[in-house]
This record gives sequence, structure tokens and C-alpha cells, in this order.
Amino acid sequence: VTLRHPRLTIALMIQPGGFKDFMSKGNSKYRDSGFFARCLVCQANSTQGYRTESVENFSANISEAESYSNFLKIQALLLDQSDQVLNKTREKRVLKFDQTAVENWVDSFNYIEESLVGIGVDFTGIKDAASKFGENAARVAAILHIWSGKPSDSISIETMEAGFGIVYYYLHQYRNIFVYETLNKDSLSYGKNGAEGLLGQLLVWMELSPHAVQNQLEGQIVVSRTKIAQYAPSVIRVRYKEIIAYKKKKKLLFEFERGRTKY
Repeated sequence: VTLRHPRLTIALMIQPGGFKDFMSKGNSKYRDSGFFARCLVCQANSTQGYRTESVENFSANISEAESYSNFLKIQALLLDQSDQVLNKTREKRVLKFDQTAVENWVDSFNYIEESLVGIGVDFTGIKDAASKFGENAARVAAILHIWSGKPSDSISIETMEAGFGIVYYYLHQYRNIFVYETLNKDSLSYGKNGAEGLLGQLLVWMELSPHAVQNQLEGQIVVSRTKIAQYAPSVIRVRYKEIIAYKKKKKLLFEFERGRTKY
């Protein structure tokens, strides 16, 4: 069988228990083969117990039907354009990176590559996914470029950085799922919802948060406690004291005050 112009997109949601059962039955070959490394995987935190309703939320939910309708329109558009390319009635659009985006890609790629041997952030336990970081980030940047409606075929550094930020988040999620979840440790330190896993989520959120400020003295990214309490994911807000205690124990926490604000 010859496949011409092959392309494959997968969107799969599965319950955590079902996935763990799948992996426990000798299906680790799917990771060994590099399949999971080419996917953006994550495990969402449960919001059970925090999904309170209000009149405003009820009114907002009505618009979800309209959002779903827009999704179907986008899906139809993609299929139509794909058919046009296959039938040669439409030219395939080829995107390129501008020079600053190329330089940014190289710097970010080298940073992650060094992490495979434990330099900087430690991704030694997920070398399979980390080695695909640059490739996945380029794809995400291309998607962002297309859906932002930009007429140019040149991907900017801003779009490239956004792609890196998204894939970097999923890289931490990959480590939470395939490394921390498989370690036979106490739940306080390990596991996605243990202090170690939550710490990783907090650090990623801080890096991507629009509420982060630069500490000019140390060159570190910092977020005020108030902003964390207001805008961080709910599971982090609820267990913030536990995360702080764990960070102090591991000497990973640096706190300071500026005026009346605590960071």
C-alpha cells in the first residue's frame, strides 16, 4: 500500500485509570517506539469540589453551543483544504521561520539538549520526549501562525516563543506522567498530584504567567503570593502551603519582600 501525502492528527482523551492499566499490560513499547514522544500529553487536574455555579456561569455556558458550531466549521474548512491539496486544485502552503525565530529555535533546542545530561533543568528521565522538543515546538508555532490569520509565510520570533512555551508545559506534563507517576515513592513527594509534581506545575505556570515580573537583582522570574492565590490553577491554590513546605525542605524556595508585597 502506498500512501501519498500522509498526515495524521490524533485527539484522544482517556481516564487516568484506563491509561495506567493500558501501560501496565506491557504496552510500554508505545513509548519505546517514540510514539508518545511525538504527542503532546497531559493529565488535567480534577476540579471536583470546586465547580460551583452562578447565574453568570449559567449564562456563559449557553454560548458553548455556538463555540462547538464554530469548531465544526473549522473542521470542515480543514477537510476541504486538504481535499483541494490532494486533488491539486490548491497549492500547499509552505511556512518558514524568519532569522530571529531561527536563532531562538537554535538557542532553545540547545538548552533542552543539554538537559538530557542533567545540565540546567533535568529531563534525563524523558530523553525521548525532550529530543522531540524542537520539532514539536516548530509544529505548534506553525499552527499558531496559521490560525492567527497572518498572511505572511514567515513565522515570527513571538510566535516561535509561544510555541516553545506551550510545548515546554507539555514536556513537564510528560515527565509527571511517565516518570513521577511510575516511581514507587510516598504521595507527598512524587506523583502528579504530590508536592513534587505540583511544584513542577507551579514553576511552569510562573514561567508562562503574565503576572510574573523580573527580579533584576537575581535575574529570576518571580510572582507575588497574591497573584498565585488569585490566578494559579486551583489544585496549586488549595495545596499551596504543602508545596511551600516541600520547597523549603528541598531548599528550592527563595522568598523576599518588596514594600508590602511578598514574593
